[in-house]
Amino acid sequence: MTWDKIIFPIMSDSLVPCTPITYINVDATYGPQLGGLFCAFMFYGANCVQVFVYLVNYPDDKISHKAMVAAAWTTDTAHQILGAVGVWQYLITGFGKYDYLEKNNVPLFMALICSVIVSTIAQLFLTRRIWQLSGRFWVFPAFLIPASVSQLGR
Repeated sequence: MTWDKIIFPIMSDSLVPCTPITYINVDATYGPQLGGLFCAFMFYGANCVQVFVYLVNYPDDKISHKAMVAAAWTTDTAHQILGAVGVWQYLITGFGKYDYLEKNNVPLFMALICSVIVSTIAQLFLTRRIWQLSGRFWVFPAFLIPASVSQLGR
C-alpha cells in the first residue's frame, strides 16, 4: 500500500491533500501592539485635554501657534485612527488567515509616518523656545534642528 492510499483510502487519485493546520503564536508580536494601542489612546486623551485647555486659556495667541497646535492634533488624530485600523486588520479581519500575517499593513505604516510628523512638530517648537529663552543663541538650534528633521528621513 502506498503512502497516498493510507492518507486518502478512497479515490486517492482525485483528492488533493490539504495543508496541515499550523498554529502561529502571535502573543509576542500582536499582544504588545494591542497594548501599545491602548496606551496610545490614553495619551491621545491627554493630548485632547491639553489642546482644549490651550484653546480656552490662550484665545489671543498667535494664529501660527494655533495652526501648529491644530496640525499636531489633527496628525495625532490620524495616527490614532490609522493605528486602530491597522491593529483591527491584523487581529479581526485577518483572524485565522495565516498568510495575512505576512502582508505589509499600510495603515500601520501610515500611522508610523503620522507619529514621526507629530514628533518633529513638537521638537521643532521646543527648539524654537530654547532658542528664544537662550537669548537667541544660535548654537542650540544648530544641533537640535538637524536632529529633529533627520527623523523624517528614517
